[in-house]
Amino acid sequence: MDFNTVGMGASTTWTTFSRLGIKAAYAGFPVGFDEAAPDTLRNISPMLAALRGAGVDIARFSLPGAVEVPGVDAGGVTDLTETSIESLETWSEGSLSASVRRKIGKSRRMGAMIRPAEPNDGSLLHGMYAEMIGRHRGRLRYTESYFDALCALAASDARLSIGVVVDGEASPCGFIAAAHARTVSHYLHGGFASRCASLRPGYLAMAWAIERSRDYGSERFNMLTSPKGQPALVAYKESFGGKSYVRRHYDVPLSPVGRFCSWGLGLVNGWRRADR
Repeated sequence: MDFNTVGMGASTTWTTFSRLGIKAAYAGFPVGFDEAAPDTLRNISPMLAALRGAGVDIARFSLPGAVEVPGVDAGGVTDLTETSIESLETWSEGSLSASVRRKIGKSRRMGAMIRPAEPNDGSLLHGMYAEMIGRHRGRLRYTESYFDALCALAASDARLSIGVVVDGEASPCGFIAAAHARTVSHYLHGGFASRCASLRPGYLAMAWAIERSRDYGSERFNMLTSPKGQPALVAYKESFGGKSYVRRHYDVPLSPVGRFCSWGLGLVNGWRRADR
């Protein structure tokens, strides 16, 4: 899979991915637009026209809220639940519920701790990510080389934090990745080995990522959207102080190939929902 980035204006970047001759573009990959500002809505149509002229088959973008975007011929619209911690500067582990504090404390008492990822940890992280996707019957979106690049970047750039959870014998059992900016930090990826579930590595890792984001100076911590049919995941994010709201995702075909792919994806997603 090949990818590239295309800047449009001062604050909008579209990342294009090409595979099997099909080109898809994502706005603000991987998190989407941070707000449904009037300028963003007004400029969507010219952006889509520019992407069409550049040979893009499908454009995908998302905005917080159940936002209607005028003048867009969407092949599909999906609403998902996004969760974010507001006023991050006031967040503290001590303010969490007793239940969450007990889980984090138990993890530490059992010897779990977090170390920064090393440049050669990509294969390790990808393995835990793939195991987590398999448990939830999801689809692998990221390759081992992608995690190699993340680990290499985290070693030299403070805007990316990757923590590896290790047990009392220093054996890796979980990880988390977060990207930082002054306005908002974003959770990117996480996973853990099922053999270590009793250590509650996800709770320890999430608290670490939130603290790193707060100490970076971010105003918010965005935990991104949760797949449909996983209310337990939404509840887990909210247990760290997150507030949930709707994020609307648009899938816009820009060519005959894009329209066919959009139709096919809708059909496959329907089958998956029926199978579950």
